Amino acid sequence: MKKLRDKLRERYKKQIEQWDWKAAKAECDSNPQLMEETVVGMTWIGSQMGLFPSGKYYTCWTTNQSKQDVIRDQAFVEALTEVVEENDLFLQRGEGDPTDIYVGLLLGSDEDIFYQDDNGYFWHSGEKIAETEEEVKAWMEEERYWPNVWFVSDHGNVSRYQFDE
Repeated sequence: MKKLRDKLRERYKKQIEQWDWKAAKAECDSNPQLMEETVVGMTWIGSQMGLFPSGKYYTCWTTNQSKQDVIRDQAFVEALTEVVEENDLFLQRGEGDPTDIYVGLLLGSDEDIFYQDDNGYFWHSGEKIAETEEEVKAWMEEERYWPNVWFVSDHGNVSRYQFDE
């Protein structure tokens, strides 16, 4: 006989698979953010109190959770993680509020090219490679490498770089 947690995980997984993951990915794609030297897209999917079966957030001093709450929440997290990863996404807790749950999509990497508004040059793998669009295009041709090119504003906002035609 299957363990209760396994049965719950299967049930939760079926429910979570019905969520609109295509829309979540599209939202991630339209919301790029720079995390260190990697570009990711993030979108909020809910709070732990609204998503988790128990509706609770656990802390070391929490006394109102039962064993069944913990089992149900563990099964839910396992199912959610599995479905998220099947959709090439990852889970992330909120920076300011750990009860916020986000899904993220890797949009770029440290192998991409970045143009920073505040210093006015293009960089790749931590090295300055060009000052103008023509120079960065020539660099890509010479290297035979055409990665994503990202614009980083002086406030740290990230968007896909739009070359002048």
